[in-house]
Amino acid sequence: MVFGGDFHQTLPVMPKRTCQQVVAASLCRGNLWEHIKFLHLRQNMCLGHSEADNQHAQCVRKLNSKPE
Repeated sequence: MVFGGDFHQTLPVMPKRTCQQVVAASLCRGNLWEHIKFLHLRQNMCLGHSEADNQHAQCVRKLNSKPE
């Protein structure tokens, strides 16, 4: 299973509960938290390093640039 985001800011939806109950039910406070393995992304994988990726990147830059 893959999770993304800041888990300290992502709280479960629990209608008619107190703040303390909601925080206690969050992923960071659960039994699974100690078993979660964190992987940190160190390379932007949106674009690779092939010629086709470079051409695509140039095309996107042209689309995003302001017309002169």
